[in-house]
Amino acid sequence: MPRSKHRRKPGGKNAKRPGRNKPARVTSTTARDRAYVGFRAVFHRPFLEQWPDQDTADEMLEIVSDAILDLDTLRFRAVDKAAVLPTFVEPHEAEDGSLVTRTSEDADAALSFLVEQSMVVVDGDVISIHPRFAGLFA
Repeated sequence: MPRSKHRRKPGGKNAKRPGRNKPARVTSTTARDRAYVGFRAVFHRPFLEQWPDQDTADEMLEIVSDAILDLDTLRFRAVDKAAVLPTFVEPHEAEDGSLVTRTSEDADAALSFLVEQSMVVVDGDVISIHPRFAGLFA
């Protein structure tokens, strides 16, 4: 009888394939954490790459973005300027151990820099996200 051109293993069994039928990988991150990471990738990272030396503006961006993003509903909201500025002006300790104090002029300068870079919009006493980021979670 002619032999098959296809080679077969003795015993007629296929080779085992490692990695098949493994349980799905479970991550410990929640949807809320993944949304925040995605938001930071689109909102913060380009700014930090373009302006790495703007430490005060970076800190203001962190404070403003925490205030305007509602992670429960994944929506942006407008916040009062008076609620954001005291957090920025509050004295804190730097990495080298020295005390950092800022004035309200520093806060206004950092906020105006963010407005110039089209990161946020300031309308009177209300801060909101720039319209180019409005459809981020749509």
